[in-house]
Amino acid sequence: MFHGKLLTNQMRLKKDLTDAPKCPNCCGVEDMSYLFRDCFKVKEVWLAIFNQNWYRDMMKMPWLDWLKSNAKNKKLFNDTISWQSVFTISLWKIWKNRNLMVFEQKSTPSQESFNFILDYSREINQAFLQSISKTRPAFRIINWCLPPAGRLKLNTNGSRRVGGDGGFRGLIRDERGT
Repeated sequence: MFHGKLLTNQMRLKKDLTDAPKCPNCCGVEDMSYLFRDCFKVKEVWLAIFNQNWYRDMMKMPWLDWLKSNAKNKKLFNDTISWQSVFTISLWKIWKNRNLMVFEQKSTPSQESFNFILDYSREINQAFLQSISKTRPAFRIINWCLPPAGRLKLNTNGSRRVGGDGGFRGLIRDERGT
């Protein structure tokens, strides 16, 4: 999302995957900002979650500033749910709703989206709190063991940069470690 790689209809048109760059709900040009903020169906979802003043103030920000600001916000949405959870789940639900409309011609009511976002945010928060309270880090020493006599052991390691070069190494040792 931060890299602008989602296949909005504007992007799909450039790749000859659609005939028009239009939003499936209201016919505006569907770029990232339009898909997640400006479409009237999306506005209904945001206004169900937040008040009119928040929406008005947030929509004044440029698209990437808006996205980064909300994704990094450490405040609570309410007494128990983090803003980051509600915001990211809202984006995901908006994207899912949009895809249902584009590919299956199914519309999701804003109230249904609102209920899903809050329920899922509560569920994630609860799971996170339970995992914190029940788990303690377990420490164990990990060491290399010699192979049995007459055998060799191959240890490997590899990595690759996203979209870039990679590397691989291997080390063969016998029962003496040589």
